[in-house]
Amino acid sequence: MLRKIFYECPKTCHFELDATFHSSIIPEQKAMTTIIHQFNSIQDGNPQIAKGAFGTVDIAVSFAGSISEHDHHVYSYVALKTIRNAICPSRDPYNDSSNKPKLTPSVFAELAALRVLSSDARKHDNVTQLLSVITSSKTSYDHDITFVFPYCPIDLHQIILSHRFSTNTNTKNSELHLPIPIIRTAFRDILKGLNHIHSVGIIHCDMKPGNILLSSKGVFQLADFGLARLIILPKDDETDINTQAIAGLCTLPYRPPEILFGSEDYQPSVDMWGAGLILCEMLSGRALFYGINVLDTLSRIIDVLGTPSSDNWEGIDKLRDYGKVGFAPTNGVGLVNVVNKLRDDVILERFVGRIVIMDPAKRFTPNECLVDTWMQGGVCSRQDLCEKLIPKDFINDYDGYRVDDLDDVMKLHLLEQMKLSGAKIACAKRDFSFCNIDLPSRTQEANKNTADCCVEVSDELAGLLSLKMESNENR
Repeated sequence: MLRKIFYECPKTCHFELDATFHSSIIPEQKAMTTIIHQFNSIQDGNPQIAKGAFGTVDIAVSFAGSISEHDHHVYSYVALKTIRNAICPSRDPYNDSSNKPKLTPSVFAELAALRVLSSDARKHDNVTQLLSVITSSKTSYDHDITFVFPYCPIDLHQIILSHRFSTNTNTKNSELHLPIPIIRTAFRDILKGLNHIHSVGIIHCDMKPGNILLSSKGVFQLADFGLARLIILPKDDETDINTQAIAGLCTLPYRPPEILFGSEDYQPSVDMWGAGLILCEMLSGRALFYGINVLDTLSRIIDVLGTPSSDNWEGIDKLRDYGKVGFAPTNGVGLVNVVNKLRDDVILERFVGRIVIMDPAKRFTPNECLVDTWMQGGVCSRQDLCEKLIPKDFINDYDGYRVDDLDDVMKLHLLEQMKLSGAKIACAKRDFSFCNIDLPSRTQEANKNTADCCVEVSDELAGLLSLKMESNENR
């Protein structure tokens, strides 16, 4: 289905959103009844947890369950990613009798990829799942679209910075960066996610720490498929794998050298370059090639890895922009002199060197990485990941609350309590300053900011809810 959609749509047009959009968004999913309770900013508090050029991400409460009376119904937190101006009417209404609304290319890329990856047959623990889609209209010519995802408390970028800039006086210098077992666990999850999406014909094309989320269960997941590409498999008489590009480029500091040199042929090795830089960033605490433009980024890569040529990179002379700017010949200082942790581990140095390498044909695949000697070392348990990496203010015990035998009054009060706790979570995430992973002062600030706009649940009701939660845990 994904291949057909991508292949038939030229990359310069908008994409039609037909009448079956809502009902067929995840066609293989079992019949579910889901209600999304969005926050009223005046009554419940500000729900915004992130903001970017695409739009905003808000926290909300989802009440979901199977239509079957025998299945459980659950209240849980979800993240609402609202993309501005994602849907617009036909550009030529006079020649389009249906005048159906159309998706912009980047939104279509994300929706098409998530549609495939969220189907029952292709779900994966290390890939974020699309739960639902909400459309809303500000005017007759301007529309937003909202993707509903499970709420993940923190991303890898925040985790790296929180350790790099920790001001805890009890923390030793050796503990400022992430421990190797945590790094290995995170990278293993990333590789498993990449291996899965590549196996179903999708290239992520925007691998960076900010797009790696940590769930409340301690599982790292790939997210944000707005720049995704489809792998077009070769015909019987062809040997090359090509891709249909329908969106923008990878984020500049994580853009691989072949793309920097003008290649438009996206391969799965593009994701492996980004994954390798993520690994280096977890090891060192900072981005490896943070250039301000294409030439600056290429210069930083060459300073470390050496000047590329046809001798060490077959086919580089065929790239569109190769040779337009001359770089002084150099062997580079080497990764070991940039990432200090590589000096103490020869196996790790060799492993990173097989991923962060100029020639895309020589980069390890996810499967090759997973069987490497370094990847067989010790890992961290999911519980330890949650305890060490997720600030306490970013989660609470009400997430995933089962409501099978609650009456309507209890359900209403539970919803109010979840909205109150959700507002506190949103406030804590907005005020996250990367200074202290425990966030002791921000807890009080979150309570202060939400006290005026939320009504606390009574002690008696809170006690009843606590008893219900304990009974749920004991089932």
